[in-house]
Amino acid sequence: MKNKIKILIADDQPLFLKWLDFILNSSDEFEVMAKAADGTSALQLLMYNKPDIALLDYDMPGMNGLYVAKEAFKQYPKQKIIIITVHRNLEIISEAKKIGVAGFLLKDCTDDEIIKALKTVHENNQYYTQETVSKL
Repeated sequence: MKNKIKILIADDQPLFLKWLDFILNSSDEFEVMAKAADGTSALQLLMYNKPDIALLDYDMPGMNGLYVAKEAFKQYPKQKIIIITVHRNLEIISEAKKIGVAGFLLKDCTDDEIIKALKTVHENNQYYTQETVSKL
């Protein structure tokens, strides 16, 4: 049996967090090892658990997903992080890329795209949705 990819998920919308947890734990490839509903908790859990990948909502109370990523990279520069958001804002996408975020997803993506993004990032590649790439 191969090792599962360990994931931390953070989103302040309880239903979306539950959906992500269900989708990822339904796969035999992933293990959701921690969940957070705000940026402060996400950063603490990320530092404590050291997941393979952190899937972070952009908009969260306390600190947004990009700020969590910046802080995490200070201690763990090789941490793999994917931002997921409803925002199609070029500044957010550009900032994510600039600070070293490995992936960027929009919340209207499919289950399959989330899984594809996680696998791609786990293999040390970047995954930005087609729409976000065209904005860059």
